[in-house]
Amino acid sequence: MKYFIGLDVSMKETNICIVDKDVKIIKEGKVTSDPDAIMKYIHKTKLDIEKVALESGCLSNWLAKNLLEQGCPVVCVDARHIAAVLKMTINKTDKNDARGIANAVRCNMYREVYIKSNNSVEKSTLLGARECFSDQKTRFTNTIRGLFKGYGVRFSESATSSSARQTEKFFKRAREEAEKLDDSVNFSLQELISFAEKLHEKVKEFDKKIATVVKDDKEVQLLQSSPGIGPITALTFTMIIDDPIRFKKSRSVGAYLGMTPKQYSSGETHHQGRISKCGPGRLRRLLRQAGSYILSRSRRNSKLKAWGLKLTKKIGKQKAALAVGRKLAVIMHRMLITGKEFEYEEEKVIQEEVKKAVRKAA
Repeated sequence: MKYFIGLDVSMKETNICIVDKDVKIIKEGKVTSDPDAIMKYIHKTKLDIEKVALESGCLSNWLAKNLLEQGCPVVCVDARHIAAVLKMTINKTDKNDARGIANAVRCNMYREVYIKSNNSVEKSTLLGARECFSDQKTRFTNTIRGLFKGYGVRFSESATSSSARQTEKFFKRAREEAEKLDDSVNFSLQELISFAEKLHEKVKEFDKKIATVVKDDKEVQLLQSSPGIGPITALTFTMIIDDPIRFKKSRSVGAYLGMTPKQYSSGETHHQGRISKCGPGRLRRLLRQAGSYILSRSRRNSKLKAWGLKLTKKIGKQKAALAVGRKLAVIMHRMLITGKEFEYEEEKVIQEEVKKAVRKAA
C-alpha cells in the first residue's frame, strides 16, 4: 500500500501526518523544522511513501531542496491554492493543516510550486538587499524634503535621480538650509542628511556589484539587447524565471507574472477585470517601466513599439505600457530559449534586402 505525507511547517516545529489511500491516518507527529529530523521520522516508519507535500513559504525552498537531495519524493504546493482546501476544516490547527495537506496530495488536489535553484536564490538575495537600501534611500530623502517644507524651504533638485551631480547638489543645499535653523532642528536634519548620503553610497556599491555579476552571465547579457532592459531588470527576470524550459509556452510567462486580466464568466455574464497581480510585483514594476520607455523614449523601431503605439490610442498610455511590458516578457523568455538577441525592425528590413540581393545575384 502507498502512503502520503503532509507537512505543516512553522519556524520552529513541523507537524507531520501520514495517511493511506483509504484516508486512514496511519501516524502523526511533530519534529523540529529541519530536513534531517523530518527524514529521520520518515525512515522510522518504514512505509512505502508515494509523495510528501509542504506549503510554499519562507522555509519551503530550503526544506524541499534538502529533502530532495536525500531521496525524499517531496513537492512544494501553492499556499494560496491549498488554503481553499484547508478552509473546509472547522478547527484551524497545525495538526489539522498537516492532515489537510496529506489528503490534498492523496487526491491530487494541489498545484505544485517550482523549487528555485541555488543560483536563483543568490540573485534574489543580492537584488533583495539592494531593493531594501533603495527603498530606505527614497524614504529618507522624501522625509528630508517634507521636514524642510515646514520652514518654507522647497527643493527643485531630485535626490533620487540617477545623476550624481543632482544628488550632490540636493544634499549640499539641504545642509546649508539646515544650518540657518535652530540648533535642535539643525541637529535632527543633519543626522537625517548624513544617513541619507550613506544610503545613496550603499546603493551605488550594490550597482557596482551587480555590474560585475552580470558581466559573466550570458543570459543577462542576452536580455539586455532588448529595449528598456538594463542589468537590474535582466537579472531580476533570470532570477524569477530561473529555468525557462519549465514554461511549455512563452505566453504563459505573462500570466505567471500576474500581468494578464482576470476573467469572470457565469451563464450569460462575461467580465474581464484588471490584471491578476499574482506574480512577483518587483519584476512587474520593472517591466512596466520598460514598456513605458519603449513607447516614449526608445528611438529604434520594432514591431513591439508599433503595436504598443497603436494600443495607446485605444486604452491609454499607462495600460499600453503594461501590455507592452507583458509582451516584452514573453519575447524575453523566447530569447532565453532560442539564444537569439532582440530583433529590431530596421535589422529585419536589412536582412530581407540582403537575401533579395543574394537571390538576384544567383
